[in-house]
Amino acid sequence: MKKYALLVAGRSELRHLNDLEHCYRTLTNECNIPPQNMFVLYYNGAMHFDLMDFKYLHSAPLYYQDNTRLKIDIRGEATPQTLKQTFSKLGLMLSSEDMLYVMTSGHGSRRELHASEEVEEPNAESELSCALKHPAIGAELFGLLLGQLPSYHSLVVVMGQCYSGGFQDSVMTHSTATTTLFSAACEADKESAGDEHFTPFLHYWMTSLASAPLSEPKVHHQYAVSHTLPFDSPVIGVSAKQATLENE
Repeated sequence: MKKYALLVAGRSELRHLNDLEHCYRTLTNECNIPPQNMFVLYYNGAMHFDLMDFKYLHSAPLYYQDNTRLKIDIRGEATPQTLKQTFSKLGLMLSSEDMLYVMTSGHGSRRELHASEEVEEPNAESELSCALKHPAIGAELFGLLLGQLPSYHSLVVVMGQCYSGGFQDSVMTHSTATTTLFSAACEADKESAGDEHFTPFLHYWMTSLASAPLSEPKVHHQYAVSHTLPFDSPVIGVSAKQATLENE
């Protein structure tokens, strides 16, 4: 089995950069994913962060947990176009026994859909916000890109942005993996908690994964649920085309 990871943060606040770094270190150090199998898409593709005003960009800080230099290798900007290109690369790499981790951080939004957009009732689509002047990554696009991958063994999707629960149906519907776990910080119509240095739900998810990398992914979801801030409203979805995971 080979393991791959896709880490995406469309905004560049300090906590978003730290989320990527925490996930990157956990997956490379504890889950033994080779750096060449790690695909990191961050804001505009540059190693810097801002202080929520998008006016003053700062050099990458030391990692908040141990004051060492950041290790993430940013492959490109977080935009729909770059995401499509990355999924195309993954499609050429994944095989039937492989595993794919996907983690997203940043800001989320809800785009209202109306009857003119061929939906039966007015509703909204969850989106992952991207670098300024770029369109957001919608749940439907995200699912369609997952659906273009070949068959593989395991997919784990962990999302920390606001309204991230709105990606669940699209991920579960389009996944081509034998087993799929979707874990999000909040329900489709709710915001998620944030800290100055990290996104709490993602922080605790990765903390659990680092301490027990061989455990079932839902164990890490449950740990994050029990430790994140009360403001969050976590959701989980589990499916298995073969009886290796139980539906939640």
